[in-house]
Amino acid sequence: MASSRGASRIVLLAGALEYQRGESPAAPRLSSMDALLDQEHEHLRAAVARVCDLAPDVLCVERTVARFAQELLLERGVSVVLRVKTSALRRLARSTGASIAAAVDELTENAVGVCGEFRVESHAETRELGEEGEGEDAGGGGGGVKTLMTFDKCPAVGLGCSVLLKGASARELGVVKTALRDAIVWAHHAEREGAWLAAFATAAADDDDDDATSEWPPPPPQSRAVAIRRVLFSHWSPYDRVRVVNADP
Repeated sequence: MASSRGASRIVLLAGALEYQRGESPAAPRLSSMDALLDQEHEHLRAAVARVCDLAPDVLCVERTVARFAQELLLERGVSVVLRVKTSALRRLARSTGASIAAAVDELTENAVGVCGEFRVESHAETRELGEEGEGEDAGGGGGGVKTLMTFDKCPAVGLGCSVLLKGASARELGVVKTALRDAIVWAHHAEREGAWLAAFATAAADDDDDDATSEWPPPPPQSRAVAIRRVLFSHWSPYDRVRVVNADP
């Protein structure tokens, strides 16, 4: 797989790209292995040709891709991403403008998404002694390597982004991840609440005199920085809470 690409065409496929052997009552019980392989390869060649008709640079598949199909796609310069979670496929579809196809036969030009840059990066992990992980260092101290794929410069600006958390153990980063999610939700609701208050003040100005509307929108009960501190405060240990409370906005 290429470690980086420029402008890329993205195809998203649910399920798997492999040959499913069916068995009908009229089919013979015994078949030649060569005949079965030829039948499988013929099916996979047709499926790969259907995918490559869209000229994709990156193919993301929810489950697995047959080895023979992977080799065909590699020969044509297509980067294949296997075992992509359904939630990740949905985020990619929203960001790149692609549509998730349930089968190869459903792939059309309208299902292709785009991104300005695609790259594969490796980041070092830090794990505490005894913490579970992947790689040669699993179960011990030190760390391993996590490989991440980045779809950058997507056309759907404002519909999603990724935040990379690093620098501590997975256990500590799990706490940071939970706190960050809560802070993002609070910031979103605070923005929506501010928009509602502004709309309410505009409506009130049409009905009341200037003196009555001068107090709208009412001042917020607390600043955004203080509220975010309170969210983080609920996730940290007593020692870390002191640092959060004393931190600058």
